[in-house]
Amino acid sequence: MGRILLPHILLQTISSNIVWMLLYLIPVSLAFFCTYKTVKSNNLKLLAKLSICTIILLSLFNLFGLAILLSIIFLLLNIIEPTSTNKRILKECLLVVIFNFIFWIIVGLTTEGWYKFFENMEALSIKKLLVVLLKYPDIFEQILYPWMQTIPILTIISAFIICFGFCQLMNKPFEKHVGFRLLFSIALILCLFVATVRTPYHETRYIFFLYPIIILLVTDSIRRLAELTGGNTRKSNVLLLIFILIYVACSEDFSVYHMRKIS
Repeated sequence: MGRILLPHILLQTISSNIVWMLLYLIPVSLAFFCTYKTVKSNNLKLLAKLSICTIILLSLFNLFGLAILLSIIFLLLNIIEPTSTNKRILKECLLVVIFNFIFWIIVGLTTEGWYKFFENMEALSIKKLLVVLLKYPDIFEQILYPWMQTIPILTIISAFIICFGFCQLMNKPFEKHVGFRLLFSIALILCLFVATVRTPYHETRYIFFLYPIIILLVTDSIRRLAELTGGNTRKSNVLLLIFILIYVACSEDFSVYHMRKIS
């Protein structure tokens, strides 16, 4: 067993099936056409072209989880800019990715070669098919699951707060909230590495280094939430304090009794 977790590639399960390999030429042709248009586009920068081509390539190998993760990172770093000038080509690329997803769904529903990826699997399982398509890198098992077992309430609340922070800045210029964008990108890149490394156990000790980044992301998101709901500076400061106190109170690691007994 290697130390790096490898994805389940469905292409290897249909490589000996002539019919499916011929059908596979359809998504390959669409991907090639879309890639060609992307490379020739004058509205996209070089990094944006490389990023889009990477996402399309990943979809050809049913690595949709990795494609989604990288797409978020590219958006955060403003590598891919969904501006009015390049929205059309981005929509076309998105349609190609969706088509590839549907193609692999059909492959999974009509073939049995991929059953070998799971022990004692004899019948079709939609859940396991989605695992093959979406669960690489396995961020849930490697990162979220250990946190959900240890501090479930705080994990859920932190996830919602950070999602709010992410959604709230997506329609704003890159120059605003650069710190949040960079920190979130770093956190996702670290999650990517952690989720692709085989560890003896699924425990929080392997992801302790993420804690400070998560706290900073949550704090910045809470600050923006307070500013959004509070309006003037004085009111937003009061709300910020209240929100932080509520957040700390939701932590299963926080106990007033415990703090009183610390010697």
